[in-house]
Amino acid sequence: MNKRKLIRNWHRKEIIYIAMSILMTSILNSVALDYGTVIPLSVAATSTSTNITTEEFFAKIQPYLIPENRVNPNTPLCKSFGGPCDIYVYRLPNSNPSVLVFQSSGAVDCDGQRTNECNEITDDQYQSQTSFKQSNGQPLIASVLPYYVLPDHGNYFNYANFNIQGGQLGLIMYGREMNYGVFGDENADTHKSGEVSYAMAKSLGFNPDPANGGVPFGVWFIIFTGSGNVVSPIEDHPRAVTMGSAAMNILLNQLGTPTSPRGYVNGTVRDSLGIISEVTVTSSTGVSTITDANGFYSLSLMNGTYQLNASKEPVYYLNGSVSVTVTAFNTITNDIILNKKPVGAIRGIVSNI
Repeated sequence: MNKRKLIRNWHRKEIIYIAMSILMTSILNSVALDYGTVIPLSVAATSTSTNITTEEFFAKIQPYLIPENRVNPNTPLCKSFGGPCDIYVYRLPNSNPSVLVFQSSGAVDCDGQRTNECNEITDDQYQSQTSFKQSNGQPLIASVLPYYVLPDHGNYFNYANFNIQGGQLGLIMYGREMNYGVFGDENADTHKSGEVSYAMAKSLGFNPDPANGGVPFGVWFIIFTGSGNVVSPIEDHPRAVTMGSAAMNILLNQLGTPTSPRGYVNGTVRDSLGIISEVTVTSSTGVSTITDANGFYSLSLMNGTYQLNASKEPVYYLNGSVSVTVTAFNTITNDIILNKKPVGAIRGIVSNI
């Protein structure tokens, strides 16, 4: 998406976002790629390491996802997949070098070298170039290399101002899946955020189809800034994994242990016919999770009152905000009901005038 045409973000993504409200796309099962295996996080204690889950990681960073830590407080970004412009980027205050965090959509970038998965046929807005190149001067391979996309230099979020460059190390999370990747391409629409390569999408378990895939929300981007966190050569994914594990260990040690006690909100998301899986449930502070096969969700939150939203686009309407009050060391139950959108058919004739 080297200087990607604005039509890619409007004509394809936003119109598809609306059309999908009528036509439900099938979800492609996740298959590991040679360069896209999902890597567990690890925290180095002394000479041993212990796994940390996505839930445990977010428990550590949640206290810092507050307005005073936003780096774009007056210029929130939009989602590449469409929807409201409410994406804030947070700087974790104890991180050195700085670590930036935001949650957005997971649109699929399929630009770069042609493959069976990424070409003019599979992607009607395909471009053969990427903003950043491999060590041999060739474009990246979106179907092989897990990478993420940031908006090009602009007034909303100028990545260069935060010591970010091509090849910058990042960790992308969706639900309980995660994978290290590099900053590999730019979005020409400087207002849009939330896009990953075909390989990254596939490794995270959501549909990587560049025309009809992606997810509208729930993807977390953790960017390790600074020249020491630039992966070179950019196409060396195993090196990104090694560097990512080291950077994560440093970050977790810097963050330390959250001091605020926490409670839990558990519940089930249903419609008129029964339970609903793969629903994104998000608190007003940005903490989110995805319902499992039984429609169950669980959020770990500090003391306080929160608004919960549940969404599963394009099939269901967004529920009205539900207010819950969490107290430390206690679990409350809050079930959520979603209403299904009507289904219809689109018919017409396409002609060349």
